Amino acid sequence: MKRGLLKPEGVRFKKLNRALKEHITRTKHR
Repeated sequence: MKRGLLKPEGVRFKKLNRALKEHITRTKHR
């Protein structure tokens, strides 16, 4: 596996996951 290619993808996934979590919490509070 190429780490150079995997790292940027992981960072993007982390950002997306965080946004998704925030969205879920907002919908739950509503």
